[in-house]
Amino acid sequence: MIGMALSLALMVAVVVSKTNLKFVSLDYLQRACKITPHTYSALTSWRHYQLMQQFNNASLDDVQKSMNSIMSDNRAVSMEAFETRMSDQRIYEYTKKQFLLQIPIISQNNSSYLNNSLSVYDSSQLFQKIIQSAILNPSSYNLSSTSHDFMFLWYNRFSISDVFLDYCLTFQNDFVLAQNNMIITVIILSVCVIMYHVVYVLFIYVPLVKNYFSEQSRILDLFKLIPKDVVGGIYQKLHRMEKRDNKMKNASSFTPKIKVVLMTIGILLCDLAVIGLLTAEDYNLVKCGANTSQTIGLYGNFSSTMNRITFNLNEIVFNDASISNDLKSIITASHVTSLIGQTRDLWTQMRFGGVGVKGVMDVSGDIDAVITKSSCVNVTDSIKCMSLNTMIDELFVTAQQVANEASTMGLQQKITALDRSYQLTTLINQITNNVTQQYISKSTQNCDFNFETGWIYGTCMILMVCLGIALLTQLHTYLNINHMIRTLFILIPPQTCKSIPPLQDYIDNMETKGGNLLKAIFGKKDNGDKKTRAILEGSTDGVIICNDQGRIVEVNTSSKSMFKVNESDIIGEHINILFQENLKVFIKDTITTRKGMTMVATGIRPEKGEFPCNISTSVGLWDNRTHVACFVTDCTIEQKQKGLIEIERKNNEALLNSILPSTVASRLKTGRVDCIADKFDDATCFFSDMVGFTKMSSNMSASDLVFMLNKIVVAFDDLCVINNLEKIKTIGDAYFCVGGLFDEQEGGQSHPQRVVNFGLQALHAVKELTNGDINIRIGVHTGPLVAGVIGKNKFAYDCWGDTVNTASRMESTGLPGRVQTSRQTYERIHDLFKFEERQVEAKGKGFLTAYVVVVDETNDIKYDVVEEVTRQEEENDVTVLDLQKQRQNMDSLDLVSIRRMSVGLNVFENQKLRKMSLNQGSPSPSHFKQAATTPNEDLFQQDFSEFNDHMDDVDVN
Repeated sequence: MIGMALSLALMVAVVVSKTNLKFVSLDYLQRACKITPHTYSALTSWRHYQLMQQFNNASLDDVQKSMNSIMSDNRAVSMEAFETRMSDQRIYEYTKKQFLLQIPIISQNNSSYLNNSLSVYDSSQLFQKIIQSAILNPSSYNLSSTSHDFMFLWYNRFSISDVFLDYCLTFQNDFVLAQNNMIITVIILSVCVIMYHVVYVLFIYVPLVKNYFSEQSRILDLFKLIPKDVVGGIYQKLHRMEKRDNKMKNASSFTPKIKVVLMTIGILLCDLAVIGLLTAEDYNLVKCGANTSQTIGLYGNFSSTMNRITFNLNEIVFNDASISNDLKSIITASHVTSLIGQTRDLWTQMRFGGVGVKGVMDVSGDIDAVITKSSCVNVTDSIKCMSLNTMIDELFVTAQQVANEASTMGLQQKITALDRSYQLTTLINQITNNVTQQYISKSTQNCDFNFETGWIYGTCMILMVCLGIALLTQLHTYLNINHMIRTLFILIPPQTCKSIPPLQDYIDNMETKGGNLLKAIFGKKDNGDKKTRAILEGSTDGVIICNDQGRIVEVNTSSKSMFKVNESDIIGEHINILFQENLKVFIKDTITTRKGMTMVATGIRPEKGEFPCNISTSVGLWDNRTHVACFVTDCTIEQKQKGLIEIERKNNEALLNSILPSTVASRLKTGRVDCIADKFDDATCFFSDMVGFTKMSSNMSASDLVFMLNKIVVAFDDLCVINNLEKIKTIGDAYFCVGGLFDEQEGGQSHPQRVVNFGLQALHAVKELTNGDINIRIGVHTGPLVAGVIGKNKFAYDCWGDTVNTASRMESTGLPGRVQTSRQTYERIHDLFKFEERQVEAKGKGFLTAYVVVVDETNDIKYDVVEEVTRQEEENDVTVLDLQKQRQNMDSLDLVSIRRMSVGLNVFENQKLRKMSLNQGSPSPSHFKQAATTPNEDLFQQDFSEFNDHMDDVDVN
């Protein structure tokens, strides 16, 4: 693994070097060096425009085009400068290294300057602003000493040019340094890979192979210790194998040792060849990149000095009087001559190369043609037809002539010479830039793998893989031969082995293939059984091991404790004696599929009956026979817990159904409904209210008042169940219910009829329960409504809509002891009841037509409350003791449970009072408590007092 990791790191280094060379660094280096002559290029374009302006031959488009090109190149370099193309030290020098620049001060008579130190980045930004200002203000091209932009370029022509050249050379040195570091990295990786292979072969591979070969010699030496008579017996049994061995010996002239040695040497040679190819390729790649970067640096230096020549010629000829002679003193003919010599040397070195530098010639035929051959025929512009060499020579001749003869040449000759030198310089800049870009592209292509190198690399890799597979096959074959020889020990009698100590020790310490078989034959005791037994005994689950017939052969302590049996009682018996189910098919399926299975079963204890359990099985070999291990888990406690959970679930469902309609409760239990709301297009609302309740309640005690209300409400609740209505809520002494919400009965009474019947029965019940002391008003209306569950705490099911409001208005405008319906309800049941029509003024509704049900013998629906209560008591078999037992646990229940139990107690208590009131005469409200305290109802009185104690915690509304 270590060798593979080092080899992979070596290949990654090659890829990184190639990617860095081809796609990142060299392209940016070329752009960084391209801007080195831009200061002189800008001044030359400026001066050339002024010179041509004197002869009315100036072209503003040319100078603007030149300035825009300068601006674009500088901006691109600045934007890319902070990307990861330089070292941290170079980035620091780019942003922090200071250069002295001169900031011009323009006055009416003359100009001066102030010195200021700026970094490379700041200098580049300031230079871009100057060029941008000139582009935006073309009239400034006519100015010189009075133009701040021109004088800035003039004063800093050396400084800014040196800044850009320093940046170019800095980046070039940084790139060369990175390439040299990559070479060192590649060499180190190569050495590490080689050293790893050497260490692995000498200290791991060679001892391992040597041990394989020496194993056979040790086995043969042991056979020499066996008595001859035993060997003779073995020989007689294996005489056929001897012939086969002879054939094997004559099959090949190479022994296994020689084959393994030759294959190992072949793999090492292929590996070293691959490492050598990778190392050579990466070394060639980084050296190629370093040489190319040196050539790019020469390109930047050459462009800078060439543009200085053209600038100096313009200044010699133009002789701007507004610029002091001190500033122009360095611009002389001898200075131009010196620049021509420097430029010629740089061009020669750039073309043909030198020490550590690769020239642009002989890299590509296209580049050579541009440099040495004419590019066009029959073109009037002779300059564009010249080769690059000819252009440069022509520029040098023209520059030398103007520098030496400027004082004797005519003005027209000077203008012509300067214009020609300007055009030559512009073309040379363009062509050398293109040549450099082609040179970078061709150089990186020439640094790629060639076909011969790739073919050798691929062949070595394939050969190394094939030799590795063959080596592993040969070693495996040799190990099998050793195993076959070791199996001959099986034919030796155990007494003979024990009489030869070296042979016995070899068998006892054997750890190779076939060792377990020999140990079993010669009686070597294995501690595996003890370990397995200890693990099984420590298990909390019961473990029963059966043979392939289902007979029990082993059990652990947990099994004996679980089934309450002794080991002697079940060993040898079928496993079915421990379970109710027949496990024969289950055991058979486990053995057939050879996979673990599970099932739920019922265990049997001899004295304590049955218990639920889970059985999981696994299958394996033991003493060369298939055995099944059954893991048994007692589920008694789990089943009890599930039963308790189920009881609590049913109780909670009953409580929820007593609060909400069953349909709504089922939807609420799913937990997937954020809002429960239903719209009913046809429903009938019922409202009732007690007449004179406020005045009457002021003369009653709290317990008497609540007791009376509870009696009436419980009777109404019973009537709702009988008439298949949904109770919504009670509001003070008012009662609100609705018919037709969920379970409309097909073929039975319609919900308007059932609601009116409910109203008539409610009137009868109130009259019987209160002996006529209390009367109620009832209002009924039919129409659409919306119903739903609202709230988070103490939520309730409620109804809304105009139908609800109209039913309430029917009640408030109704007559005591009568049922008043709206027109909509009347139209639905006008043929079932007798009605009296009347006009009522309803709040918010105006005058409405209402219909009062006429109670006579034909539609007077009787309802015997006492009879109904007695029937429900017999069906439910409710006792006071049961309710008291529930009340003892009331403190541990939630609010909903308390409310449900309180209502249940009230039902029972009211049933008792109904019997008393109807048997002894109908008492007035003041008689309720007295009736409750009769000697025969002491237990009931105790419950009633407890009920009053809990009233503060229970919202009966």
